[in-house]
Amino acid sequence: MKTSTVTPRGSAWLCKSLLRGRIYVPVSGRHSGCHAGEPRKRPVFWGVFCWVILWALLTTVPAFAREVPERDPRDGALDASLIVLVRQEEPEVFRIEEVFLGNKEAGATIRLAKFRLYTIQESGPEKIDTITPQTRILLFLEPKKEAPTTWEIPGYGYCFFWVHDLAKVAELRKMAQDMTILRNSWEKARNISDFRQRVEALWPFLWERNARVKRLTSEELKKTAPVVGDFIAERFDRLGDRERQGLVLDAADYGGKQLHDVLLRYLQDLQRRYERFLKVRGPGAENLIEKWNEAPQAVKEIWGCLYYGLAGLVKCRNRDDLPYIRELTAWAIRYRFKQTCDAALIGFKNMPDRENLPSIDAVWRQFSRRPYEGNALSAIDVSRALCTHRYPETVPLLAPFLEYEFGRSEVQQALREIVGQDLGDRPQAWLDWWKRESRKPRP
Repeated sequence: MKTSTVTPRGSAWLCKSLLRGRIYVPVSGRHSGCHAGEPRKRPVFWGVFCWVILWALLTTVPAFAREVPERDPRDGALDASLIVLVRQEEPEVFRIEEVFLGNKEAGATIRLAKFRLYTIQESGPEKIDTITPQTRILLFLEPKKEAPTTWEIPGYGYCFFWVHDLAKVAELRKMAQDMTILRNSWEKARNISDFRQRVEALWPFLWERNARVKRLTSEELKKTAPVVGDFIAERFDRLGDRERQGLVLDAADYGGKQLHDVLLRYLQDLQRRYERFLKVRGPGAENLIEKWNEAPQAVKEIWGCLYYGLAGLVKCRNRDDLPYIRELTAWAIRYRFKQTCDAALIGFKNMPDRENLPSIDAVWRQFSRRPYEGNALSAIDVSRALCTHRYPETVPLLAPFLEYEFGRSEVQQALREIVGQDLGDRPQAWLDWWKRESRKPRP
């Protein structure tokens, strides 16, 4: 459950200002707007004062707004070992009246410590319903991993349903029967021995409007790679962008050259789509991306699809993709697609190559000097990408990141391994080394 603090208007502004850098604190970081070698200096006492004020605001505001989860029987349908209709016999003890799944029998009892009929509210405490003699509860249960003889409720403990009117028990029974049918049909599909037929049978479950069913289905599909990758590639053009996003992110796990090639073409098509949008929209269209809340939906969709697509491509760790990744990075810098550059940095980190260095430096220069408010480029992401590039040419790019306290030890270790000696934790000594090194004649 995610919880966010609700603050009065004035304190909210101050919190955001502190966090986003409008009131600066003495931390060299992504809101500084400086290049790596130019961190801004701030008085220590002012920074401490600001953080004390922020801490006080966050710890004294009494109101909370919660993200309220939807109670969905599918959250437990595929995980449960036992689906039963029960009534409470005494506190924490429940008598089974009907069994829909599992090895228990009607009339048996089960114990659930501290069980309550609770509902999460947007604010304030949970709503607790009183259990009466007429209350009937549909429970989805699985054994605890650390204590297999003890039952727990899947779906983060939220997969249970109840009525206080015996005339409505049929609703719970229908829910249980539907979930049993879902469970049996899913398991039947999962157990098909032929990979192609299994993929075809599991495919519809991937589009269930439930995250747990989707996740478990995806995990099973990945076991059939690369058959599932070819299956996705054959259907890719029929899918919408939203459907594609989850698939391309896991392209490496789904496998297959066919899907890899489709993903490359998809990324190139997204670039062309954005360029067509700019041409149709006319002068000033490139600036629309600078104000995210006001950007057209078409721009937001291309932004997201490019990020997911490139994130999926770099997970393939195919070094033959590096020339295109560098080309796409240059394109993303030109049009200020910052998240695309985030994905590229991950690729560069995992596939070091001397030719990556200008691309990494260009990303840092663009988005450190002109950061997006609330989506600034992290210095640690850039330095970690550089740290895997163990080349002498990395030194002048990496040394300035010693100015940043977070990640300094990693930077210094990488520099030490490149140079062969430890020149300390200040950038200048390393930059002087590079000056001398770069003057030496190359073979």
